[in-house]
Amino acid sequence: MEYFFYYIYFPDGERQEIFHSLAMGDIVDINGNVCSIRDLDPRKIAYKVSGIKKQSHFKETAIFYKLDLLNRDEVVEEIDFFEYKKKTDLNKVFDDLEKKFKKKKR
Repeated sequence: MEYFFYYIYFPDGERQEIFHSLAMGDIVDINGNVCSIRDLDPRKIAYKVSGIKKQSHFKETAIFYKLDLLNRDEVVEEIDFFEYKKKTDLNKVFDDLEKKFKKKKR
């Protein structure tokens, strides 16, 4: 059995243990919890996972996540991206393209 330990590193060098894994590019709050679109607010502190480092020692694996502080404008851009992504549902776009392609094929 292997044991995993997860840590987040803040830009000022402080380290905090968390109890779940993160992915590159995740936006998290000060406690390391992944923010959803509803949680994002330009007035709240938010970080983005910008690096991942893994260290193994026998049956213990420590995973370190480097965080970058997002400024107000970057948070607004992320909110806009989520809204744009929501509006342009890619599955709908692909379905429309497939219908057009089938019509031309006939």
